[in-house]
Amino acid sequence: MAKEVELQNKELQKTNSKIDEARVAKLAQFEDQSKFAAMGKLETSSVYADGPTKRFRLLDDSGKTICYVMPVGAAANKDYTSLIGHKVGLVGKIEAHEATSRALIQFSEAVPLE
Repeated sequence: MAKEVELQNKELQKTNSKIDEARVAKLAQFEDQSKFAAMGKLETSSVYADGPTKRFRLLDDSGKTICYVMPVGAAANKDYTSLIGHKVGLVGKIEAHEATSRALIQFSEAVPLE
């Protein structure tokens, strides 16, 4: 009986070790997303299409607008057409936007997430 328990303990240790290795490997696949002010699908904005400053909308998974976003600094000179319709993470500052009663994110970096 003692040998059976010892054998089961060894098998349990092997199984736990495999589970831990798989967990570490899976976690290594994910980028640290804590640097993002927000994440969502980047879309053009018809509300701000005619303004001098480029502004976009950030959508949630159901297609609803989360907030409006605007590139600032060096990011303002970049072309974002390749990111339109794709999920992105935005590094920037979140502010209240009274005109739309939503948040406005002024972002310095847009990172593709898909």
